[in-house]
Amino acid sequence: MRFFEVALISILSLRTLAFLIPLASLRLGLSVIALIATVCHLFIEGWRWQMIPLYVLAALLLLIDVSQLKQHKRQLRAFFICLPLLLVFIALPIVLPVPKLPIPTGPYAIGTSHFEILDESRNRKLPVRVWYPTDDVTGLKEAGWLNHMTEMIPALAFGSGLPEWAVRHVTRMKANSYLEAKIIEGNTPIVLFVHGQYGFKAQSSYLAEELASQGYAFVAADHVGGALLTVYDDGSTVDYTPSEFAEGLEGAEFDAVIRELGQRWMDDLIFVLDNLESKVPQLNLDSSKVVASGHSTGGGVSFEFCRNDERCAGVVALDPWLLPSSDETFDKGIDAPLLSLFSDPRLVFFETPNHAAFARMADVTQASGYVVREKVIVDSKHHEFSDAALLSPWGYLLGMQKGPIRTHRSMQITTEQSLALLKHVFEGNAPQWREFAEEIDWVEGY
Repeated sequence: MRFFEVALISILSLRTLAFLIPLASLRLGLSVIALIATVCHLFIEGWRWQMIPLYVLAALLLLIDVSQLKQHKRQLRAFFICLPLLLVFIALPIVLPVPKLPIPTGPYAIGTSHFEILDESRNRKLPVRVWYPTDDVTGLKEAGWLNHMTEMIPALAFGSGLPEWAVRHVTRMKANSYLEAKIIEGNTPIVLFVHGQYGFKAQSSYLAEELASQGYAFVAADHVGGALLTVYDDGSTVDYTPSEFAEGLEGAEFDAVIRELGQRWMDDLIFVLDNLESKVPQLNLDSSKVVASGHSTGGGVSFEFCRNDERCAGVVALDPWLLPSSDETFDKGIDAPLLSLFSDPRLVFFETPNHAAFARMADVTQASGYVVREKVIVDSKHHEFSDAALLSPWGYLLGMQKGPIRTHRSMQITTEQSLALLKHVFEGNAPQWREFAEEIDWVEGY
């Protein structure tokens, strides 16, 4: 929660307790301070609907105290009425806070740039965003979490299963990056990211910002049709298309459509990488050697890309769905180091054959002499690997794909393990894996 939100809640709590003290001037003083905190919050941080009951309570308490300035006695009845109301009102902004991205820990500030790229041969236009390291953000404008936030709100509501008004407060969410900053000197290694079903290019900004702060460029595109919503710079949009994910199909037909999707998204990656240096030459990106990373569907696509493109030097897979990969990838593995982090299998998202397919590929990859690391993050669910987990710390009680683990903790595990693989790939060091208490090896039936 934001500073003045916490201040207002604290002051209103003290004001409620002041009903038990026979001193009217104290109650009035606290109500005035609550009013000042409310005004500061409104003008500095901006209002949001979860705080409206607290605004009303602050105003009512001030009116009551002004009208009862001479009543120097305890007000037990008012206390027992106000206390439960206050607790209910406080719950709203706590359950649905303004999401806050983790503060990046690397030595660099973060620049970001976005552009569109048209593959004329497939008549497919892809919005792309890049996060990258910079050492000078003086006078630059802070970037928002999302491009085209207004258009994205209804889609975010749909994707989270909440009404539109319930997620409008995410417009207050801030990023830690700056628009069109100058990149650091030298060629910058690339992480090429693939979102999942209902995802979008900024869905894992926590990972993008942390890796950029550590000296890497993080490149992500919207995969049109499979993205939650694609918004172009001219204002036109493309909605999520159910047929992209074979909705309504089963068995072999379903599998065939998902395999085709995997190939289409892999072609997106290749096209973006082929044109990246010419599209943003000012960023000095080195596209000759990249690490592919992906969440869910994007994880499977990352494996397929790494099997088929010699520029891929490693994979970071986040709760990957293997079906978009081909049988050849399962049988022959990938010729690169591999890190895969899974959500807790007790909080079932994927069925058992998904991990069996991964194990089949991982065994061949490891037998070929490449580093393979797979871990389960205990008490995590599927959306723990995206910014969606930030929508509510109580998301696991609201039916969201978020587990009991603290979101910033799961994000720390993901970023630190990813960095270990990146340093192994780009610097040639033996992987320096940090062991976390919340990580375990995969155990069948766990």
